[in-house]
Amino acid sequence: MSDFPSRVNALKKEIKELTKQNNTRYEETRKELLNLGFLGSFGDIKLYYDHVEGNGRSLKIDSGIEAAAQVDGTVYTTTKVTGGGARPTLTRIAVGAAVAGPLGALIGGAAQKKKKVKTTNEIHDDRVYRVIVTGPGGYIESTRNTPNPDPQTFVGKIINAIADYPEDKEYYEAKKKELKELLKDSPEKSALNEKKKELEDLMDNATESEKEELRKCEISRKIIGAVFIFGIIAITIAIWWLNVKFIKDNTNSQTNTSNATSQQKQSDDYDAYTIQLLKECTVMEMADIYNTNGDKENAYKNARKFCEDSLSSWGKDDFSEAIEIEWPKRKDEQFMGSTLSSRAESLEW
Repeated sequence: MSDFPSRVNALKKEIKELTKQNNTRYEETRKELLNLGFLGSFGDIKLYYDHVEGNGRSLKIDSGIEAAAQVDGTVYTTTKVTGGGARPTLTRIAVGAAVAGPLGALIGGAAQKKKKVKTTNEIHDDRVYRVIVTGPGGYIESTRNTPNPDPQTFVGKIINAIADYPEDKEYYEAKKKELKELLKDSPEKSALNEKKKELEDLMDNATESEKEELRKCEISRKIIGAVFIFGIIAITIAIWWLNVKFIKDNTNSQTNTSNATSQQKQSDDYDAYTIQLLKECTVMEMADIYNTNGDKENAYKNARKFCEDSLSSWGKDDFSEAIEIEWPKRKDEQFMGSTLSSRAESLEW
């Protein structure tokens, strides 16, 4: 395998980098040329070394222009006074009445409490700052409500630009020419053109086998790039799926916990109901319901069935145990009734 593909790829990489550098240099040079000789501004007026522009007009510095600054309006202060006056004090009236009777109340009522006087000063500034530039080319004016920048200072810059123009003109004209040349042919642009020419010559002198080899390398590079992109997409999808699964599992877990809690509460409710039911099954009630024919054995079976039907599917084994443990020993209604009652109180369901 020859080094032809690597040489081509190296040149392409250099060309790409030089293109980026050339574009950056071009944009910087263009902005510098656009702002060449800019000396300052006041509102809508912009001052350059060779002209003043504003209000859609451009006045040349060497055309005999004149500039002036004006300030209209005043600064004044208003004073606001609040409070003062007097009001009777009820406490003093009451004390006067207690000490000296009605006459004392009148005297006490004459005592007045003065309000505190508050004075507020407010400064008002309605001044308007204006710069006017006139010349053979017309009239330019800009007005501001703040003295920033100072209009007198800006007019001073215009006067200095008029005085310095003969000297500044030579410098800025040379600078302008230099920048325009850079826009046409910068060092980065020259280097870029050289590399492009080198790549062009390399491709022109390449053999058919070298071109085929380059074509295969480019195909391989595209395949690798596609695989890389596919891998990124696959990883992204996998992460998304895991997040969805985690959220779903977490939701299911919370749902199961809630269901288990609900079932436990339902079980507790059934247990409480059945315990109360067993307590209410006294000996007389069991005899009346299940022992109508004097058959104690059937009365036991019927009592057990009654309890199991009441429980449905909840705690059936526990109730069977509660009934069966002592019943074979003492098969009489009174013992059966007391056993059921004591079991209902002692078992913890």
